[in-house]
Amino acid sequence: MSGHSLSPRLFRLIALTAAVFVLGVSIYFTFFAPRPYAVTRNDAESDYYTNAKLIARGLPVAIVLHPGIPAYAVLGQVMRMVGDTVDRAPIFFASAYIVIALFAVAALLYALEKVFRDQPWGLAVLSLGTLVAIPPFLTYLNYLSSDSFIFAFSLPLLAGFWHGLRHDFLQKPRWFIPLVLGVGLLAALKSTLFLITVPLVAAWLVYLLLRSRSYRIVVRNILFFFLSLLASFLFFILPAWQQFPRLVRYIVTRRDFLDARPWKILINGIRNLGDLWLASPLLVTLSAVILGSFLFIAIKRAGKMRQEFRSAEGAFFLAATIFLFLGAVFFVYGLSLARVGEIKPLVWVSGNAQYDLGIVIRYVFPSFLLLPFFLDYIYRFSPWQRKKIDSWQSGLALLGIFLALSSVVSYAVFRERFLAFKLDQISSTQRELTKEIEAAGIGGGRIAIWEAPLEPPEALFHLWGNHQYGYNMFDQEISSAFPA
Repeated sequence: MSGHSLSPRLFRLIALTAAVFVLGVSIYFTFFAPRPYAVTRNDAESDYYTNAKLIARGLPVAIVLHPGIPAYAVLGQVMRMVGDTVDRAPIFFASAYIVIALFAVAALLYALEKVFRDQPWGLAVLSLGTLVAIPPFLTYLNYLSSDSFIFAFSLPLLAGFWHGLRHDFLQKPRWFIPLVLGVGLLAALKSTLFLITVPLVAAWLVYLLLRSRSYRIVVRNILFFFLSLLASFLFFILPAWQQFPRLVRYIVTRRDFLDARPWKILINGIRNLGDLWLASPLLVTLSAVILGSFLFIAIKRAGKMRQEFRSAEGAFFLAATIFLFLGAVFFVYGLSLARVGEIKPLVWVSGNAQYDLGIVIRYVFPSFLLLPFFLDYIYRFSPWQRKKIDSWQSGLALLGIFLALSSVVSYAVFRERFLAFKLDQISSTQRELTKEIEAAGIGGGRIAIWEAPLEPPEALFHLWGNHQYGYNMFDQEISSAFPA
C-alpha cells in the first residue's frame, strides 16, 4: 500500500473548500433562488412537515412510510426552535435546509479525515467531487424527505467501516457499538438503505471469520452483533413506537421490493442505466470506468492473495471486494425499481422540466455513495498506483472539480425551469378554480380540495395536516386564524 497522505495544510484547504461549496449551494438555493413555499414534485415535504409538527407538539406520529423516523425527530427539534405555527412554516423549511447542509458538511469532513486523508490530493478531490455530484444529493439539499438525511447518516458509517477494515480493528467487540448504531439508524431512516447495509454486514461477517481466533468467538460476536442491531433499530424508532406494527407490515409487504424476478431486475436495470446515461453522461461514464477497473483489479489480485486472506491486508482485500461487489449488484437491483424513463434526455434544450433526476433515482442514492470507496480500493490495490499516481494528480483534481461544478450548474438550470413550470401550472389551476367559484355564484366563498394532483400545492398541506395524518391540526389552525 502507498504511503501517500495529505499534508495538514492541504487537508485544511480541501476541507474548507468542500464545506464552503456545500454550504454555498444550500444557501444559494435557500435564500437567493428559493423554491416558493409548498411548490414540490411530490408530497414528501408535506409528510415531513406534518410529522415534525406532531413530534414538536409531543403528539404520536400518525403514519410512517419510509420509515423516516430519525428525520422526523431531527426536524421536530428544528420546529421546536423556530416555531410550529403555519406562519412559521417558511422559516422552518429554510432552517431545515441549512441543518441538512450542516449535517452533510460534517459527514464530508469525517470521510475526509478517515478515508480521503490517506490519499494523494488529486484522488481526494475527485472522491469529494463524485459525492457532491450525485443528483439526489443536490436535490435533497433543498427538499425535505428521509432522503435528505441519507448522505449525512450513511457516509460516516461507510467511512468508519472502511477505516476499520484498513486498520484491522473491526473484529474487536468495542467497535461493534458504532457499527450497530449506524446500521440501526439507517434501517430506521429508509428501507432502500439496505442497498448498502446488507453488503456492509456481509463484508463484516467475512472479515470477522478471517480475523477471529476461534469460531466460538465468531459465533458469540455475531450473536451479540445482531441482538445489538435489533436494540439499535428499536431505539431509533422510539419517537414513533406506536406505529411499529404498521411499520413491520409495510416493510414486509412492499411489492416493489419483493416481487421482482432476477431476469426482470437485470433487464430493467440495464435499460434504466442507458436512460440514466442519457440524463447524466459524465457521472455514469466515470462510474462505469471505476467499476470496470475495480473488477479487473479484484480478479487479478484475488489469485495472488489467496494464501494471505487471514492476514490483515488479505482480510481487508477480501472484505472490501465483497462489500463493493455486492454494492454494485444491489445498485442494479435498486436501479431496476426506478422509473428513469421519466427523464427526458433533452430537458435542458426542450424546456421540459417536469422530472427531477435526483427524485427519480432516489432509490439508488445510497449506492452512489460507494463511488469514493471504489476509488480508494483501486488506488490501494492497483498494480500501477506507485508508478503513475503522482503524475495523475492534477488531472484527477480537475476532473473532480469539473464534475462538481458542472453538476451544480446543470441542476441550477433545471431547478429554475422546474419552478417556472410548476408556478405556471399552479397559476393555471387557480384561475380555473376562480372561474368555477364565480360561475357557481359563491362570491367571496372558499373552496376545499382534499384529494387532488399536486396543484395547487396548498391541497397537500390540507391533506397531510388533517384526517389520519395530522389529527386535523391544519384545519384547526386555519379556523383559528380566520374565524367564520
